[in-house]
Amino acid sequence: MQLRSIKDRLSNVIGRIRIRMRKLAKIFMEGMTAIAVAEISVCGTYGIRYNRPPEPPVPDSGNLHHIRIFGDRLFSVAYAAHTQLLEVHFKDGVCRRYASVPEHLYDALVHRTKPDLLFSRYIEGRYPEPQ
Repeated sequence: MQLRSIKDRLSNVIGRIRIRMRKLAKIFMEGMTAIAVAEISVCGTYGIRYNRPPEPPVPDSGNLHHIRIFGDRLFSVAYAAHTQLLEVHFKDGVCRRYASVPEHLYDALVHRTKPDLLFSRYIEGRYPEPQ
């Protein structure tokens, strides 16, 4: 009888853990929408699996190497350190260049979870677009 109650308790605990995992998966999915997650699911005892849609190719801009970033408006950025030129490709297909942008702002853009906020606050409208 005692063994049965221990089994029942363990079963209840495992059930609560599964419910919490589903809640965490939902929270995780809401957070992952910023990086274009298409689907997330709880896979039994194996944890969480998510599938992203295939990414479109990063635009080619001559000798500048573009890095894909996950913003709401921004698609990719490239930086030429010797000229301090920042090139930004937007998701709507527009490409803009900004002159005299310090390298630390480029690094911050690449490593931020919300690059759009940093871009609109510190780059857009503050640095000239070369002719």
